[in-house]
Amino acid sequence: MDDFNYSDDKNNISKPPFLSDSLSIESMVWIRKVRSLCENNKVKFFLASPPVPKNMKIETSNWIIIKRQIVGTDLKELFNNYFNSIIYLDNKYLKDKIHWKYDYITKHRKELLKTIKNRLIE
Repeated sequence: MDDFNYSDDKNNISKPPFLSDSLSIESMVWIRKVRSLCENNKVKFFLASPPVPKNMKIETSNWIIIKRQIVGTDLKELFNNYFNSIIYLDNKYLKDKIHWKYDYITKHRKELLKTIKNRLIE
């Protein structure tokens, strides 16, 4: 089964509607619940980003809205690690506006995961 292909921009949508440069209240609640579950079970919890297209850093002004949302909250430390874990990849590796080309991800999976892990524990 293949995911929806966002390369067809008939509706003049610059990015998929679920891609956002802000956190929903539901996301913040969910993150807190997962963190609490991990803490209660003595599991270390990390929040890591998947690879992100380079253009998203510019389109989100380096995630400024999310960074402002988390200031003064209990999520700030988690998100500092999250932002440190972001790997920006060239848009040419996208098969559409959100999904990476299978061949690229398959070939570079171990390297990407290692880089993300290393950035989380720095």
